[in-house]
This record gives sequence, structure tokens and C-alpha cells, in this order.
Amino acid sequence: MSASEHSVSSSLPDMEEVRKVHERARLTLAGMPPLWEAPPALFAYFLALLHDRPLAPPAAALEEWWRLLNLVYPHNLLPLLYYRTHQLPAALQPPVEVMSLLEKLYVESRLRGLMMEAQLKETLAALAASGVPALLLKGIALSRTVYPDPAARPSTDIDLLVRKGQYPRAKQALLRLGYRDRAERFETIPLMHNESSFIPPSESHYRVDLHWAMHPFNRVERERVADDLLERAVEIKTPAFSFLALSPVDDLIQSAQHLTWNHNGSVRLIWVYDLMLLARRLEPGDWDRALALCSRYQTVLALREALELVRVWTGFVPPPPFDQASSWPPPSRNETEVWPRLFQCRTSLRSRFYLAWSDAWSPGQKLGFLLRLAFPRADLMRRNYPPARPWLLPWSYVRRFSRLLGRLLQ
Repeated sequence: MSASEHSVSSSLPDMEEVRKVHERARLTLAGMPPLWEAPPALFAYFLALLHDRPLAPPAAALEEWWRLLNLVYPHNLLPLLYYRTHQLPAALQPPVEVMSLLEKLYVESRLRGLMMEAQLKETLAALAASGVPALLLKGIALSRTVYPDPAARPSTDIDLLVRKGQYPRAKQALLRLGYRDRAERFETIPLMHNESSFIPPSESHYRVDLHWAMHPFNRVERERVADDLLERAVEIKTPAFSFLALSPVDDLIQSAQHLTWNHNGSVRLIWVYDLMLLARRLEPGDWDRALALCSRYQTVLALREALELVRVWTGFVPPPPFDQASSWPPPSRNETEVWPRLFQCRTSLRSRFYLAWSDAWSPGQKLGFLLRLAFPRADLMRRNYPPARPWLLPWSYVRRFSRLLGRLLQ
């Protein structure tokens, strides 16, 4: 057991404290209405489970339990709740009707995991045959590295990271398996994106998101980071198959970045629980390396704010001295300037452009980026801005430019 496993806060936060932490950090909880609008006694019961300090269930009507489950549902936590509660004494479990539903969702998660496992084995084998090392990311990797039961960590797609230079070979391997590249982002404007989604050949398969970077923001270094992550990847062997996964320190940092950079407008609590399990397994020496890498990759604020969510939702705090702000490195000037834009880019095209741009690019790279942005491929324009007649395609570009200009001026 690592030293940090013993670092837990002494008391459960109340509903108001949890809400204020989210508001201060500008990290909006997924789902409407938000989870803290659950019946207070049931919210306390739920929070105590996440803190690993279970309480006796309150005397609540079944309708209130259903309301709680509806509020928790967007967070992908219900299979985990079953895993946690079915091991408790009967006196600490929810009503039988609730346990029955949770068990059903848990079984569904297990079956879905087995199907994804078979699909993943085929996909990784095809990539390996093409000479492309691929790193398994996010839910399905975490379910087999930090969760005691893979079914407790549901996934809905498969995320893989490859080196940018090997992306074309990786894509061809997926196409040969029958996948279809939905948006062809790598071929259109790769500097504005970091992944492309591949539609599976049958309904019994799941989407594959093929990444060439961990985030789409060129204002912060990203291609070198992807190469570094693949260099430090660790091999995970399970009874069913083997795969490459992020190292423990990298997994913590990238999970924090994923939550705060990519999904700050819709935070799921399963990601917070992921972070708790990842942080709990680190040793003190790992924390030194994590903070050094945060400085290098400009993710100090991402990890700091993500761990604050971990504290209020699960009770975990880093071991001394890393629980004190004075032991953390300051964020760089660039990170400080980028941070507020990350919360604006989904609604502000100006902020999106600011984050996508890099002052380090050569004049040729800057011109190429602007041309690709202004003049997408003709087939994409026909799909997204269909002209009334084939010869009116230039008008589609005018319509697109007018729309972009209007958004920039907002």
C-alpha cells in the first residue's frame, strides 16, 4: 500500500462546499440538473460511498432513490456503485429495487467490456501487423489497470494513441478491418484536431478514436508529448490480452488534462474517481516526477484543480508535502494565459483560434494552416455546405467564411 493511500480528508464536505468548488474552478458538472440537487440525505449517502466511508441508507421514498440514480446516470458511476454496495452489509445497502437495477447495469457493463475486449484484440493485432505501436487510453485501459473489477469502469468507445508520422499506416489498418473514418480530420486540418473517429463495420462493435495527439491546442506543445508518452508506455498483461498503457505518472497528468482542458463544461464523476485511483497508487517519488512533468507540459493548473475535485468528491489528498500549495511549482506565463481560454473555446471561435495557433510555427506552417482553415477540401464543403448546383460550390466557401467571420466578431 502506497503512502498516499492514507491521505484522506477528515470529514465529508456538504453539498454547498462541493458546489462552490466547481463554481470557483469553473468546472461544470455533467447532467442537468446537477447532482447536488439530489435529496440531501441521499446525496450524503452517495458521497460517503465515494469517500469509502459508507453510511446507513436514509429512510427515503423509492421515488427519491430513482431521482438520485437519474442524476448519477450521466456520470457513468452506476456499475461502480453496484460493485461498492453489493459488498456492504445488507443494513448499509440501498433498497432491493435499487440494488436490482444497479446489478442489471453492472452485468451490462461486464458484457459490453467483454465485447470491447474482443474488438480491441483484433484492432491491436492489425496495428501491430502494420508496424504501428498503439497506446490504449482512458476508460478501457483504466478498467484493467486501477479498478479492482473491469465492469466497475464502463466504456463506450476505444481510444488509441499513435505517433503522428504513423497515423496514415494506422488508418489503413483500420480501414482494412472495415472501419470508416467519419470526418477525416487528419487529412483535412490536423492542426485543429487531435483525433479522428472511426465508425465500426457492424453495430456490435464500438467506435475507435484514433489519436495523434492528446489535445488539439498548438499554443501548448503536443506532438512531443505524444512521442514522450509512447516512449514511457508500460506493457499491461491480462489473462485475455496485452496492451500498452500510460505510465502511472503520465496517466494521472493526462487524466487531469482531459478533464480540465477537453471537458471542463461537462465533468463526469467517473473521471474524478479515475483520478483518485491513479493518485492513490503513486509513491512520494512519483509525485516529484509528476510535478516536474506538469511544469514541462504546462499542466500545473490542470492537475491542481483536478485534485481539488478529487478531494471534495472522494476525500483523497496528496501526501505531505504535496498537499501544500507551496510545494507545487508555479504555472508558466503561457499556461496562465492559456488557462482562461480553455473555458471559452467551446463558445468563442476567437479563443479556439488563439489556442490552435502557435507562434513557434515557421511562416510556411502559418500560411498552410490559414489556407487549410479557409479552404477545406471540396468534398467536405459539399457535405457541410451543400450547394444548390455543382457550379455553385464557390458560394459554399463564401457562406462558410461569412459564418466564421460572424463567430469571430461575437
